[in-house]
Amino acid sequence: MGMTLAEKILSDKCGKTLRAGDYVLVDVDRMYLNEGSGLRAVAKCEEITGAGLAKPEGSYVFLDHCALSPQRSLSNVQKDLRRFAERVGCKLFDVNAGVSHQIIADDLINPCDVIVGGDSHTCTGGALGAFAAGMGSTDMGSFLPLAGHGSRYPRL
Repeated sequence: MGMTLAEKILSDKCGKTLRAGDYVLVDVDRMYLNEGSGLRAVAKCEEITGAGLAKPEGSYVFLDHCALSPQRSLSNVQKDLRRFAERVGCKLFDVNAGVSHQIIADDLINPCDVIVGGDSHTCTGGALGAFAAGMGSTDMGSFLPLAGHGSRYPRL
């Protein structure tokens, strides 16, 4: 039987033939957070490393889910994510820059990329030939420090 797109992409990334059920370590090309769950991911990342990201050039923070914040607490979350992006050197797409999924689709996804995001719609990147998976904030926070350096990746 032929390989699925996910098997092909992940096999190519780690240099060996994979099949469903295999566990793999694979470099991730792009990862992104938003203000919905990003701050919890950042807290987990800092708990693990006390520092920043292994691959800031492929990491993004989007402030697009609550553009023009309706409450002070969310404004503070956005402020903290801005500080994080500046401190670790990842790209910030601030309020009114656009919707993360569209920006990623237009400018940041390449076929065969491996992408993880802190949003359930991340998987839409698969329509563009990428392996794209959404993760919860704890998973993203545990993953962030290792991004681009053989990060543990979910079971195929």
